[in-house]
Amino acid sequence: MFKHTTEAALVLVIEDQKIFSQMLTTLLQQRLGCKVLKAETLAAARELLQQHGTQIQAAVCDLHLPDASGSCIIEAVQAFGIPAIAMTGKFSEELRQELMRHGVVDYVLKDSISSFDYVQSLINRLLRNRSVKALIVDDSVSARQILQAHLRQQGIEAMLAGDGEEALSMLRSHPDISLVLTDHEMPRMSGVALTAEIRKFRKKEQLAVIGVSGNGNSKLSSQFLKHGANDFITKPFSYEELLCRVSQNLDMLDLIQSNRQAAISDFLTGLYNRRYFFEQGAYAFRQTISQMQHLHLAVIDIDHFKRINDVCGHEYGDLALRQTAKHLKEFFQKDLVGRFGGEEFVVLFCASDSQNVARRLEDFRQRQQDVPLRMPDGSEHPVQVSVGCVRREKESDLQQMIHEADTLLYQAKQTGRNRIISRF
Repeated sequence: MFKHTTEAALVLVIEDQKIFSQMLTTLLQQRLGCKVLKAETLAAARELLQQHGTQIQAAVCDLHLPDASGSCIIEAVQAFGIPAIAMTGKFSEELRQELMRHGVVDYVLKDSISSFDYVQSLINRLLRNRSVKALIVDDSVSARQILQAHLRQQGIEAMLAGDGEEALSMLRSHPDISLVLTDHEMPRMSGVALTAEIRKFRKKEQLAVIGVSGNGNSKLSSQFLKHGANDFITKPFSYEELLCRVSQNLDMLDLIQSNRQAAISDFLTGLYNRRYFFEQGAYAFRQTISQMQHLHLAVIDIDHFKRINDVCGHEYGDLALRQTAKHLKEFFQKDLVGRFGGEEFVVLFCASDSQNVARRLEDFRQRQQDVPLRMPDGSEHPVQVSVGCVRREKESDLQQMIHEADTLLYQAKQTGRNRIISRF
């Protein structure tokens, strides 16, 4: 439920002009949190590739270096399976075709500051694409393979379907697919009809559909859009157009997801907020009643939190909250965890084994006790917790369970703190 990627991406910047290299490095570090390796020559780049080739996730390649020029720089990077973005101060159609033949992610002209913003956005999209799964639907084997190769250049894993019925089956068995590119003229089911069927179970903010057709009918694009497509592209199209369309649609999905996450999350800790906890908790409560399952709920409170704020300052109070949230994510990954406000947290367990719940709560309490906050003067301040936990028995709703757990939490506070009192 709470998987977060904390490891910084490693990017190689091959650029002999220091001002350009530094501008791009600053953008990648400050906006994306990337680690950047820099090389001013092909020879230096090859040394870095030998040392870090398996860890580098993207490379930005100037095409004019003191010891090399042109596609040999791209080839050196691609030999390690690293996606390459080409940068050049001079451009021609001949160079464009050569770069396309070599399968670069994209090429960028160094003609303005905005070029570096574009490179940064390209790398951001490229890194995000590693978790994107797409579905290509076309009755032409060659068309499917070409699109698959183009998406692979962008770091996207693409599955293939020969018609609409096969596509619907694959979408139902692979709910992690977030992008569909579908041809229109197919046997058994047209692309427009497929799009309409997809929208019966996958919303536009969950999955982007791009219609594709060689039909010159100007009304076809509107038919796709009216039936739920996010976009439409006419054959023949260039790789660059496909790149832009795919990136824009995936960026929009990311933005929607980001806004939704912000609406349901606590800003400081990243846990679910009170409103969302009640929405999901009430649903879980109803489900466990109908399925005759047990439900456990724990209310957790940081001991002497006011003292942490008063003695150490509010900055360290925030650190205590984030540290507690981090431990909650570690110990209760599959459970519903929220911050109720202040120093109080709540965990809802859809589990029938009370002993397992008690053991996990005790492991969490012990971790809190064993990991103090470290102060600037070298001293340590404990961040201990008290816990009240109940199993649903006669409670009529989630609010009553919270009240019962809160009563047990009060008892834990009154009898010494840093302890768990349960009613199982």
